[in-house]
Amino acid sequence: MVRLAGLFLGVGSVAGQVWTAARSEARIRGANDAALAGEAARYLAVVTPNNPSTGFDARRLVSGANTVPGSSFWPGGFQLALGRAPVMPDQVGLLPLPDSVTARLAAGGSAMVATRTGERVALVPFEGQPGEAAAGWAAAWNTLPERLHSWPTIAAICLALGGCGWTLLARHRRAAGVVAFTFLLLLTLTLGLSVRRTAVASTRLRLITARRLIELAATAPGVPRARLPEIGIGIEARDTGQSDFPRDSLVVERGALGPMAWTVAPTPRTQDGLTLRLTPVEAGLGGLWFTLLAWLALGVIGLFIAGEPAGLSGPGGLFHSAGMHGPRLDEGHGTT
Repeated sequence: MVRLAGLFLGVGSVAGQVWTAARSEARIRGANDAALAGEAARYLAVVTPNNPSTGFDARRLVSGANTVPGSSFWPGGFQLALGRAPVMPDQVGLLPLPDSVTARLAAGGSAMVATRTGERVALVPFEGQPGEAAAGWAAAWNTLPERLHSWPTIAAICLALGGCGWTLLARHRRAAGVVAFTFLLLLTLTLGLSVRRTAVASTRLRLITARRLIELAATAPGVPRARLPEIGIGIEARDTGQSDFPRDSLVVERGALGPMAWTVAPTPRTQDGLTLRLTPVEAGLGGLWFTLLAWLALGVIGLFIAGEPAGLSGPGGLFHSAGMHGPRLDEGHGTT
């Protein structure tokens, strides 16, 4: 029973690491969906201003909303609604939204996540001006791919589970324990690096998408330059005299206050640009690594418990053959 308890700890370590990584990845993907939905909503509000007397120009708004998901730089799905009415085809069965969700979005609440036909969709309020009552909502989904379902991750999970089982059954417990620990460590690194790649991709997408939308808005008729910084939700935008900057180029640098990712969005009409700065998403993964290492430590304890009695096939184990060390009846000493 003690050996089985060790095995359960090892398997629990694998399950805990996978669960932790999956939650972290889902949180990053959901935040990225919400950020891009907010950027697109602000872009549409800037290029299609809300007239206090006549409201939004419906034709221009519909045209702009359909341009967003059709752009080469937009990575996922997008939907926009005025009030309760969508201005684009309902691709993932979002409508009708529950009244509680609609009321919260109309009040200008924070982003919400809804699950529709298997898709996790982030919804954000659509405001004509920052601080105004929401005129509708915007939604985005699948802006970042899932990485934990990749073959390297699945292989690492299988190896880690196999290593735990082998520790229980192997004759040479020390070698089996080393191999099993190696597989558990490989799983920890695979999961952590996979989530980190998702975070790095999120940082890049948020900045590059904001850059492209600002560049489009800067060339749209009647758009005041002062409103361009509104497009970068959660992104610091500063004026810069630099306009000649490599397209899609992004820089990550470390300063006194920590790492910072930045790029430059050109504003062609004024022959300059906006510097967009964002704390990298991957900079907030310290808690993930701590939790993964804690699960790894639990797995190591389980491997020690499972392997300490030499496993089921060690000396005295259930599957160990007595061989030459078993009891025998010496010749010539039998009973008469």
